Amino acid sequence: MVSSILKRWIKFSAINKAALICGVPVPEKGDRNDTFSVLNWNIFKQNRTSFLGDMRTLVQCLNPDFMVFQEALLTPPLIAMLEKELFLSWASSPNIYARNHKTHSGVLTASKYKPHSERALISASTEPFLNTPKSMLFSTYKLWPSGPVLLVVNVHALNFKLGLEDYKKQLKQVFTIVAQHGGPIIVSGDFNSWSRKRTDSLLGLARDAGMSRVEFENMRFGRFPISGKAIDHIFYSGASLAPLEGSARCLDHIQSSDHFPMVVKFGVFPGTQRRGEGRRGERER
Repeated sequence: MVSSILKRWIKFSAINKAALICGVPVPEKGDRNDTFSVLNWNIFKQNRTSFLGDMRTLVQCLNPDFMVFQEALLTPPLIAMLEKELFLSWASSPNIYARNHKTHSGVLTASKYKPHSERALISASTEPFLNTPKSMLFSTYKLWPSGPVLLVVNVHALNFKLGLEDYKKQLKQVFTIVAQHGGPIIVSGDFNSWSRKRTDSLLGLARDAGMSRVEFENMRFGRFPISGKAIDHIFYSGASLAPLEGSARCLDHIQSSDHFPMVVKFGVFPGTQRRGEGRRGERER
């Protein structure tokens, strides 16, 4: 009863099967670059009119190689900016359909690099009342023609579920796939780690998968007065990547979302990698 009333009032419906929505890929990069930057941001479905201006400013100032968004509403202005203004490849793994906008919303990863493969997943469990899952996106990129294959994982974790069982189940989905990849890895997103138990579970699973967390001087990642915990994180595979000193920043002057954008630049260690085996559900591009 409560669920049906909420669904009529809130203008979106759940996506109950993993789906992949892709833009036009950019050409393959031919030059070698041993560094790349990542911008992670929950963009709040672009609810605030200042979003596009802020995004334009961030790109001009930071020039990120990868933009890892959560709650990205696939509106024509956003897609036009990604494709026609910034000339980026992008893909989205949606978890809801916004009926008032007649489009999907979910995690979205945009990049200067041409994707090698992409895989969308949704959580097996759903949020209470509205029964909406959370989405994840696994994208691989060749950093240069003979170079390593980078896996970039975009995660939006369950938020309102009580207890840890469903939360840990979703994270185990992520890190099980991560463990199959032999090259450098970035796992980035909104992990909703608003309690000590959630944070400990996340950090433990990441550590078991050989991942390290990027440390930010300013751990205030959103306007959440009820929680003093960081909920947005960027992890990396310490065997092949390292954040460059002084590059990790939380941009808490940006006001167009209820989360703050966070940016970091990585160096790629030289050497050979063991390429991960192809997995069911991936799309080669």
